[in-house]
Amino acid sequence: MATPTNTALRIPLSELQHMLSALGDAKARDVVGKAARDLRIVGSELDHRQALQILDLIAAEPGLVGITARFAKARAILRWPQGSDRK
Repeated sequence: MATPTNTALRIPLSELQHMLSALGDAKARDVVGKAARDLRIVGSELDHRQALQILDLIAAEPGLVGITARFAKARAILRWPQGSDRK
């Protein structure tokens, strides 16, 4: 089965919440929801760029929330490489 191009990749908002689950499920939902609202991102699925924007915003938070988001962002970049199949 062919892998979809990155432009077609849709990332469920719940996947970002799962990536931050070290904070606890309720806290992960809260911080992802707040970041999405702050960025005016609506819907339950994101493109690659939107997912990284949310993680960037959360990563700027102090303490454990920011640290967890920075690790999640690193995993996201490795998991969803941007532009690797476009040339």
